[in-house]
Amino acid sequence: MTLEDLGGLGYKIVADPTTTLLAAFAAWKIVYADLAAGFGGKSATPIDREALEKDLHQVIGIDKLLAIERATVEKGKD
Repeated sequence: MTLEDLGGLGYKIVADPTTTLLAAFAAWKIVYADLAAGFGGKSATPIDREALEKDLHQVIGIDKLLAIERATVEKGKD
């Protein structure tokens, strides 16, 4: 199928399974190199960690996941 065919079926992203894994690995390499060069204090690419974490939580639906956990996890026993 062509990308146009897939788009017509509603697909928004077409990627092989390793695309995101390789992107993550590239980022990990940068982070660990920065850590090794000065424990993260001299990063060539500053990261707004708070904004990134907020974005991550929005993408994974953290509020919904926490609500499910609160509703389903066994309460502590007395």
